Amino acid sequence: MIDPSCGSGGFLAESLKQLWAEIDNEAKKYKWTDSAADEEKRNAAIKCIRGIDKDPFLAKIAKAYMAILGDGKGGICCEDSLDLPDNWQSSTTSLIGLGRFDVILANPPFGKNIKVEGKSKLSQYVLARKEYEDEKSGPVDKGNVSTLFRECRQKLGLK
Repeated sequence: MIDPSCGSGGFLAESLKQLWAEIDNEAKKYKWTDSAADEEKRNAAIKCIRGIDKDPFLAKIAKAYMAILGDGKGGICCEDSLDLPDNWQSSTTSLIGLGRFDVILANPPFGKNIKVEGKSKLSQYVLARKEYEDEKSGPVDKGNVSTLFRECRQKLGLK
């Protein structure tokens, strides 16, 4: 599961709680020890939960929130998820593992009129193209963040 605009980590925390509830059910069903269930919870959190946020402060808050819950905070990255993955840090690219997600949850800043700029960034989004009179399409100079996040999931690659 990934949240490409995780902010302070609310969706991640709730997803983690749901995942842990499922592990608790399995633990009861198979009569695991408490330590075995706790280890399974930590492993699942580290392996299954990822978040990205462009704002360094919010990324730190999300890391702290997840650390308090007990996941080890390693699944949060500070990057612009709307940017080309080639422009991300190599540590982010290896941690995120494009194309491996079953669930993508996001609550991008729809209430704000944030513009995304840069033709190289916008060129990866069909929704950031406009049709020209000669029927060719090309990237516009600016795109709205809420529109682009609708298409961002394709880049992250659902399984």
